[in-house]
Amino acid sequence: MSKGILLFAIDTDEKSYTDMARYCTEKIKEHLNLQVALVTNKDITDSLFDHVINIESVEAQSRIILSTGVKESWNNFGRYQAYDLSPFDETILMDTDYICHSNKLLKLFDMNQSFLCHKRRVYLGSQIYTDIEYFGKQLEMYWATVIYFDKSNESKCVFEMMKMIQKNYDHYSKLYRFRSSPYRNDYALSIALNTVYGHSIPKSVEIPWSLMNVEFNTEITLKTPTSWELKFKRQVENKIIDYRITTYDQDLHILNKDALFTIIDNK
Repeated sequence: MSKGILLFAIDTDEKSYTDMARYCTEKIKEHLNLQVALVTNKDITDSLFDHVINIESVEAQSRIILSTGVKESWNNFGRYQAYDLSPFDETILMDTDYICHSNKLLKLFDMNQSFLCHKRRVYLGSQIYTDIEYFGKQLEMYWATVIYFDKSNESKCVFEMMKMIQKNYDHYSKLYRFRSSPYRNDYALSIALNTVYGHSIPKSVEIPWSLMNVEFNTEITLKTPTSWELKFKRQVENKIIDYRITTYDQDLHILNKDALFTIIDNK
């Protein structure tokens, strides 16, 4: 049974997601020692990737980062193609801003499940701790940042449903009462899981640890090859207090892309 990582990297005018994919892949090779397949619209011959799968370009959408007010292009369409595009029997589909500093994801291959993703998350930053995120009509959100799947009909049904949701996103936004723009794979995944599992999603699809998110306005620097330093401000009662966190051997989902690109440029 072949096992590997699948990455999607579609460059925008502002950011090179293929550069991010290279850094992400370097860490995958270092800590997971798995093959990596890259889905992209660029002609890439980099031997770092074991497979390069070319797809046609689609028009990018735009989003505004609420914490900073910055508007940027964002091309996250077509993630539902992962099932058909993956060359592996067992796949971990991963965002390129998820950086491995451990081998923890290897546990997903031993869990005897067809489909796995994160439900619980922690924000390392100013946000007060809550472990579940909601959207629309108080629908619990599942994260598309890291998804394990095999080639079973169960997994196929989830991705086929995500395809239908993307193609009819305006309809689903009205049905579940969330904004129709920008398109979010997290929302599509959450609705797909609810549909496939009859609005009673089994706990067995949850990755049994929290997704560690670094907020958009949290400063992050690489201190050693496997440790991060995070700096942020948090209001405590009537005071703004500076915080600093150092993580060791911890995988992070780095939402602050500018900080991540600085790390990549300085590596």
